[in-house]
Amino acid sequence: MKLILFAVCGAALWAQPKEFEVASIHPSAPQAPGQMEIGMSIDQGMLRATGMTAKFLIEQAYDVRDFQVVGGPSWIGSQQYDINAKIEGNPTSEQMRTMMQSLLADRFQLQVHREKKEMPCYALVVAKGGSKLKAPEADADGKHKDGRMSMSRGSFTGQGLPVQAIAHAVEQVLGRAVIDKTGLTGNFDFKLEWTPDEARTDGDGASIFTALQEQLGLKLESTKGPVEIVVVDRLEKPSEN
Repeated sequence: MKLILFAVCGAALWAQPKEFEVASIHPSAPQAPGQMEIGMSIDQGMLRATGMTAKFLIEQAYDVRDFQVVGGPSWIGSQQYDINAKIEGNPTSEQMRTMMQSLLADRFQLQVHREKKEMPCYALVVAKGGSKLKAPEADADGKHKDGRMSMSRGSFTGQGLPVQAIAHAVEQVLGRAVIDKTGLTGNFDFKLEWTPDEARTDGDGASIFTALQEQLGLKLESTKGPVEIVVVDRLEKPSEN
């Protein structure tokens, strides 16, 4: 399971994004069959990543999904690396992405370009009967809560989030671009629960398609459209520490 935590600790922000002070990169140790140790966290001024592939690092650095990364050598999605990098200050998520881009360019010699490609995708629309999304709950002071989200296998919960957040979550599950065509504006509270395909036997449990319609009053329609992709022009195995 992939766990990404680009956390912001404290209120101080940098005036300009910076690079990691020190970064060590090593190939991950071989894992036993069926074992998968993948994670990324920020703690006490250090970024620690375990079992990261170059492709997954690119996804995080450029804020894209797996299907949006095209090209690269054969090992881009298989060779795993462990990374320890020292962080100065309290970077925002956007600054972390900039730092990741610098790290990939420096140590992996990464060169990319962006372009748009016509690809199969889904349009997220309001289902017959109307939306079932709820207005955000207010706190004790009568103010709406800040946007919060949590996602686990077969579940996605949001507080005070736009419909686009639902589209992004569904993208991760289905591995295909999802375009918000609902026309719904503002923020909402919602909870979506479904049975992942690999856990469904004899059709038991609701698919994410069914759950969207029954629980949120939304529907996915197959279509095609321009999807932004990141094309890998150059990628080398990382330089020695």
